[in-house]
Amino acid sequence: MKGDSVRVRHILVPIALQGAHLDAVDARTDTLDRLAADQNNGSRLDSAAHRLNLPLAHAPKLIEGERLTLGTSTVPDVSVWAFEARPGETSPVIDAPQASYVFRLDSLEAAGVPPLASIRARVLAAARYEKKKEVARERAKQANTVLHDAGDLVVAGRALGYQVEKLGPFTRVTAPAQFARNPVVLGTAFGLRRGERSGLVAGETGWFVLQALARTGADSAAWLKQRDKQRESLLRPVEQARLQQFIAALRADAKIVDRRSEIFRPAAAGES
Repeated sequence: MKGDSVRVRHILVPIALQGAHLDAVDARTDTLDRLAADQNNGSRLDSAAHRLNLPLAHAPKLIEGERLTLGTSTVPDVSVWAFEARPGETSPVIDAPQASYVFRLDSLEAAGVPPLASIRARVLAAARYEKKKEVARERAKQANTVLHDAGDLVVAGRALGYQVEKLGPFTRVTAPAQFARNPVVLGTAFGLRRGERSGLVAGETGWFVLQALARTGADSAAWLKQRDKQRESLLRPVEQARLQQFIAALRADAKIVDRRSEIFRPAAAGES
C-alpha cells in the first residue's frame, strides 16, 4: 500500500532567463521568497505569479516517499515540505538545478484502498501498463542479445534504432535526470569498471544496458572542505518547511482579541 498523496501547483523562476543577467534572476527569486514566506493563504501564490510575470502550473500528483520530477528536472525536498503542510499552504523557495520553485499544497489524499468504482479507470490503466512492461522486457532481452558482442555500444545501438545516450561525467549527487527515478541503474553505473558493460538492468522507467566510458576517483579532501556547506544546503529547506508549519499551526490555534479601540480611546479623548 502506498503512502498519502498530494496535489500541488508551483511557480518557477528559471535560472537562465532569456536576455537576463544572473542578478535579475536572484532579485526575482528574493522577491518571490518574500511574497511566499509564512503564507497559509494559498490564493496569494496566484497573485505573486501575476506580479512577477512568472508561470504558474499544476505539478504531477506526488506520492509520499517519491521524488517530484518536472520535465527533466528533479526538484528536491518537496515531499519533506508537502507531507508536513496543510492544504492551502505555500512552501518556501526550493532551489533545483534548472529553476527555483514555490509550491502550494492543493489537496491531500490519505493512504488506503478506495472503492473499485472510483478507481476503475486507474486499475485498467495500471493493467495496460503492466502488459506494456512485459512487452518491453521481452524486447529488451532481444536487444541485449543482439548487442552482446558489439564493440561500441553507442554505434551498434543507434544502428539498430535503439535509444542510446552518452551521459556525464557526473557524480551520485549530480546524476542526470535519466537516473532520477532509476536509483538501481545509477548504482549499477557506479559499480562498473572502465570499459565494462552491464547486463540488462530493470529500472522504474525502462530497461537499461550500461557501458562505463570513464571513471575518476572521488577527491575526499575536496569533499571534506565543502562538507559543512553541503550539509547546510540539505538541511535548510527542511528547517524552513518545519518552521513554516510551526508558524501556521500557531496562527490556526491563536485567539486574538482586537482592543486597539480601547487602548487609543483615552489618548484621543485627551487630545480633544
